[in-house]
Amino acid sequence: NWILSKNSIVHLISGELGYKYKIVENYLGEELEGMRYIHPLIEEVPFQKELAKESNTVHTIILSEEYVSASEGVGLVHSAPGHGPEDFEVGVANNIPVFTPVDFRGIYTKEAGLFEGKFVFDANKEILDLLKEKGTLILTNEIEHEYAHCWRCDSKLVYRATNQWFLKTESLIPELLEKNKEIYWVPDWAGERWFKSWLSTLKDWCISRQRFWGVPLSVWICDNDDCGDILVIGSRKELEEYAGESPKDLHRPWIDKVTWACKKCDKGTKKRIPDICDVWLDSGSVVWASQEIYDGESHFDSWIPLDFILEGKDQIRGWFNSLLNSAMVSSKRKNYKACFMHGWTLRDKLKMSKSKGNQIFPKDLIDGTLDELKKKKSYSNIKGIETFRFYSVGVTQPGRDFNFNVKEYADTYKIINTIWNVYVYANEKYNLAKFNPGKVELDESSLSKLDKWMISRTHSTIKKVTELADNYELPWIPGELRDLIVNDISRWYIMLNREKLDIYSEDPNKFLIMLVLYKTLLNVLLMLAPINPMLSEEIYLKMFKPYIKSFDLEETKSLHLQ
Repeated sequence: NWILSKNSIVHLISGELGYKYKIVENYLGEELEGMRYIHPLIEEVPFQKELAKESNTVHTIILSEEYVSASEGVGLVHSAPGHGPEDFEVGVANNIPVFTPVDFRGIYTKEAGLFEGKFVFDANKEILDLLKEKGTLILTNEIEHEYAHCWRCDSKLVYRATNQWFLKTESLIPELLEKNKEIYWVPDWAGERWFKSWLSTLKDWCISRQRFWGVPLSVWICDNDDCGDILVIGSRKELEEYAGESPKDLHRPWIDKVTWACKKCDKGTKKRIPDICDVWLDSGSVVWASQEIYDGESHFDSWIPLDFILEGKDQIRGWFNSLLNSAMVSSKRKNYKACFMHGWTLRDKLKMSKSKGNQIFPKDLIDGTLDELKKKKSYSNIKGIETFRFYSVGVTQPGRDFNFNVKEYADTYKIINTIWNVYVYANEKYNLAKFNPGKVELDESSLSKLDKWMISRTHSTIKKVTELADNYELPWIPGELRDLIVNDISRWYIMLNREKLDIYSEDPNKFLIMLVLYKTLLNVLLMLAPINPMLSEEIYLKMFKPYIKSFDLEETKSLHLQ
């Protein structure tokens, strides 16, 4: 007799196996709870007998609404608490021992019995053949499902339950959700939906790693089994108070040599655990760590929250999370006020990845050596970091992926070229006319409607760009500047005043027009500086710095000091 879910009878028995069947009895799932079964590999893996002695729930049916569905499979799943987070949770909740007969290399240990010394994936076929031989394997099929892989090399991973150190962040979920409401998110749905969802299901944070390189966990434990006293060291000064000295370099292997007699039991020796910190704990502490580097003072309690942070959407579970959790665990307050989340860069609608070979290196774009640029003659002169910057800031909305498009990039180069040419043209006219902005007064009564329109458009753009910057709506700023420079200044104001600006022009308002254009271009430069700092600096030094005091501004070495 077989026991399986009613929903799977037709699909499995009639469909997959082609058997006829008869329903002998119906059960509710709860009636099966506690029913004992015989482990199919009990003889091949003798340690299973020892596990059964540890708990009466081993090799029994348990109920789990979270991870088993009557509508899929046969309604029963095998649970291995030592090899998966969901299985671990169910196992601990039901007092099932955590059995992990696999070492860190993925090799079965002595506890695996017959399979000792074999790589887990290599042993799969042998296990299936053995189950078939014993008559306990009914059906094998290939199914498509999600499985954990290494993000670097794409190799299949094996979950192993090991002893680790955790921060109890799960207990902080209500407070974290409240702090998340205080953070200004761009786009708003990044915080209201994505980060909120992540925080709502947050688990305790595993902060330990079994590696050599990294920040050592500052935990010392007495090696006397009867004592086992744990001490967490908070600073070099505290370490020296206990150990008497400390190495100049607090990394491994030097820190591992620091020991001292346990004062609690007077028998054992305090030794550092071999673990290092999760790198996200390191980056999550950047606020107080970086401020100490800045002024030499410890700011563990007096650190100032960051006004603004910016990162990609994968940082919902990364830096955005580690920052807030680090601050809440240590200080019960948030450590950033605003967060801009951007998307990923795609190529041919696929995420760029070095492992897939579809990446574009920024250097190739900046140097103009990208194949897509080189193979088209009209694109062959496109190079420089300022095109890359203008394109990157304005290419897509916050939080959205964008597909790199070489034509759009080429169009951006044309915009940067137009911006440069506008300033070159104006500077040539100023030099030929020996124009000195400090010696020309802005007589409002002499301004034409075109002059007033140009001044108005400039100030409207200043207001708009300021609003966008204050709200961190960064991708819309390049578009506002492009419209002002390319359309309004180049194609309208300069074009309509071209004859008046000519060296031979005798127009009485020639210098007034030059002054309007000069002040307009200075304001544009100040708005452009955060996006194109090098281009703006070059123009400022050649064209504006000598006359900057004329506008009641301090003459600074750099535009970025204005």
